[in-house]
Amino acid sequence: MKLFKRNELNQKGFGHHVILPLIVIALITIVGVRVMLASHAAAPTFSATVSPPTNLALNTASTTDAALTWSPSTTSGVTYSVLENGTAIGTTDSYTTNYLATGLTPGEQYTYSVEAVSGSDHSAPTASLAVTTGTTTKPITSCGTTITKSGDYVLTGNIKYTTPNTDQDCLFIANVKNVSINCMGHTINLGGTINPNFFSLENVSNFLLTNCRDVASYKSSATSFGDVNFDNVTNATVENNKFGNSYAKYKNDGGFSLSSEPGIASGANVVINNNKFTSSKLV
Repeated sequence: MKLFKRNELNQKGFGHHVILPLIVIALITIVGVRVMLASHAAAPTFSATVSPPTNLALNTASTTDAALTWSPSTTSGVTYSVLENGTAIGTTDSYTTNYLATGLTPGEQYTYSVEAVSGSDHSAPTASLAVTTGTTTKPITSCGTTITKSGDYVLTGNIKYTTPNTDQDCLFIANVKNVSINCMGHTINLGGTINPNFFSLENVSNFLLTNCRDVASYKSSATSFGDVNFDNVTNATVENNKFGNSYAKYKNDGGFSLSSEPGIASGANVVINNNKFTSSKLV
């Protein structure tokens, strides 16, 4: 193969005005081949021996969170991989068929799916689920608040019950769908009330409670109390909270009263996950 010097190329009519376009064409060809190879890369394969989870659904979405649930795989001992826009964002164990996606952008649409995983084998994913986050929030500034309208509510700071010796709830949510409450890491102090609840819910569906911290100072004369009271509640997620009190006398203290009449609705799909309970005494 003969190599030409620049002056020889110029003499033969191959000046820079010809050589540069040839170089560009060569580069485009190389890039095109790489793109073609990438587009023909092997599609992900799924194992037929691992049954997929089903019924992926949204419990509630807020401006920054999406609470997901699904029905389990029939394959024993699997874990679950949660995908957001095609990328794995978290895993759960074989007993946990729910996941709270956090850190989302308000007003954005996200697509979720879930795969069952057994060793190196993955099941086919669930049908994808599109979720759009909210765009606005409503402030909660004090105890004694009643919520009867849908929306994404946030605590703007620590709040305290200022009317002691009563049995009223700090927050009462009733006869409503699609409510999320994000305490933003703030605390709720009941201030020595009698028979209180931090939150009471009646006839509520699609509810999310997250990032709450409570500090309670109960009266010794209290006869019953709990942190969150559910009364006919469906599709609810309570996750990433810290509940506790300084006076604990009853078995459900520092936790949840879930059996009040008529109690949780049949097939309620209530998720209580990754919360911390710090009662000083339980009997």
